[in-house]
Amino acid sequence: MKVRIETLALPMLAEAFGSKRFDFEFEGNTAADLIDALGRSFGKKCEQALYERAKGKDKEKKVRRLDPSVQILVNGRTWVNQDSLATPLTEGSIVVFMLLAGGG
Repeated sequence: MKVRIETLALPMLAEAFGSKRFDFEFEGNTAADLIDALGRSFGKKCEQALYERAKGKDKEKKVRRLDPSVQILVNGRTWVNQDSLATPLTEGSIVVFMLLAGGG
């Protein structure tokens, strides 16, 4: 499947990708499949940008959780987080990775 990847305010991820916008082809059809494929294709720097850093006892385990500061928006309307990685993607989906911004 081919999707369009975009990054906003995530310079480490854009650096790992080598671009802020590009088309990416992968096997699978969910957000989880895409994230796994991105990690395999772009390596450690990509994984460091996407995944939460393990703490304490979890450092010894291979537990990988999406960093909560990374927000994923699919086709401008569906938000994806750790609990919704099974969200389906379709050919041509636009997947935007962005930094969670807070304020008040």
